[in-house]
Amino acid sequence: MGDLGTAMVSMIKGFLLLGFLIKIAGLSAFQAGWVLLLTKIWDAVNDPFVGTLTDRTRTPWGRRRPWLLFGSIAFAIAFILSFYAPNLANDGFWSARFWYYVLVGVLLDAAFTAVNVPYAALTPELSSDAKERNTLNMFRFIFSVLGGLVAILIFQAVIGAFQPDERTGNFIAAIVVGAIVLFSGVFAFAFTREKDFSQESEQTLGYIEGLRLAFANRAFVITTLIYLFSWLAIQLVQSALQLYFADWLGADGGTFFITVALLQTCIAVGVIVWSIVGNRIGQKRVYYIGMAFWIVVQISLFFVQPGQITLAMGLAVLAAIGVAVGFIVPWNLLPAVVDYDELQTGQRREGVYYGFFVFLQKLGISLGLWVQGLVLGWAGYISVEYGQPAPDSQPASALLALRLMISFAPILMLILGILAVRAYPISPERHAEILDEIAKRKQSKHAA
Repeated sequence: MGDLGTAMVSMIKGFLLLGFLIKIAGLSAFQAGWVLLLTKIWDAVNDPFVGTLTDRTRTPWGRRRPWLLFGSIAFAIAFILSFYAPNLANDGFWSARFWYYVLVGVLLDAAFTAVNVPYAALTPELSSDAKERNTLNMFRFIFSVLGGLVAILIFQAVIGAFQPDERTGNFIAAIVVGAIVLFSGVFAFAFTREKDFSQESEQTLGYIEGLRLAFANRAFVITTLIYLFSWLAIQLVQSALQLYFADWLGADGGTFFITVALLQTCIAVGVIVWSIVGNRIGQKRVYYIGMAFWIVVQISLFFVQPGQITLAMGLAVLAAIGVAVGFIVPWNLLPAVVDYDELQTGQRREGVYYGFFVFLQKLGISLGLWVQGLVLGWAGYISVEYGQPAPDSQPASALLALRLMISFAPILMLILGILAVRAYPISPERHAEILDEIAKRKQSKHAA
């Protein structure tokens, strides 16, 4: 349940925020892209910093749970404000409206971090068994994917009910989802238990030293690259899909929402299947199979022609086979990295590592939106001030840019991800040795 709120926000932000900023809020494509990039400047410090703070938190409630409770309030409010269109001036690039979305984006990312980093860092603390951890991640991502599906359906239903007033529809839909975001964090806080860390000493490693050791961990660096490339591919498809369906295929909004619903449902099934298969044949082999299949699908999307909506919907569903792998494999690799770090440092520093992972997820989302905003701007994409008539068609250069962003751009990321997986150094056998060495060290200390 704890991943429900963050997944809903990630889904709505990934699929709908770029379109909202351009078509509802009235920002230009250039402005929208820069809004999402500027929020990442704070995140460069925010995510690993919060992760370090959660490692050092000492309360009778535990290290992670207090963050779930208090962070969820700010998280829900910031998300609601992200889909509010204030009547602010937009006279020039650095306008009041532009800065409103920058400030709200900074608040949203900070609140996301305060909830998702401690939640994700619970996984390796709950079990040291690799298969049990993989199963935990499977259930987590089932809720994650289905939460994204519910969020999309809520936005579709509420926006449809307020037609043609899409501005109000987006805001009310954000309020509904924001309430679920708040409930998700409070529920996870209320129904989980942690060890009492209040009597234990704080970590001896400082923030900078912790980062230095983290990036000296070769397995961690490779795992972060796998995750970054995977999420960049996912985000490049997510944020371009709505515009691709509307401007290239000529599909209506209802068709797009149906496609996303089918996609999310198939991803949920894929998470279950690949989790089971991964426990049998290994995470690296699963990644190779899933990415190869996904690359073929993305190539096919480039050649789909206007009006071939059913074909595009079918390809989107098939892409779920690869997307599910991109969701789950990096998270299944990370706990072994944390165990290796404990062997090297003698400390459990899940917060630092999971903080970087949450940062990379948001970096992937925002880099994708920023790049697409810039590319669409350079390609001559015509944005519309809310309430004004939309153009009958987009320039051929903008349509070509859309097709490239939904096909060959993510393919490049997938190829880089495959190369990173090949370099991942911790085999299942090596992981078992690491756990055995850690256990022997603990027994030795206990005996002493």
